Amino acid sequence: MDICIILMTTSTLVVTVRILMGPSLPDRVVAADGATTHVIALSVLVGMKLRSMTLFDIAIALSILSFLTAVVVGKYLEKGHIIDDVGNR
Repeated sequence: MDICIILMTTSTLVVTVRILMGPSLPDRVVAADGATTHVIALSVLVGMKLRSMTLFDIAIALSILSFLTAVVVGKYLEKGHIIDDVGNR
């Protein structure tokens, strides 16, 4: 279990470097989504090690927030805005 936590932490640091040095905004967004996935996995691993249900709840909430963020950022990158103007359809 400890080796998994160490490997996930190392992988999270590598993805964080990709966020900081990504060549374009979409690359950074994908790296941020990957980092969030790594943090969720770390929360689950640490929760299993500590036998803490709170960390599982945090992982669930973070996964929902990560999904919504990915959808909103994807729409922004595609169209340039988030909320469609209903009157101009």
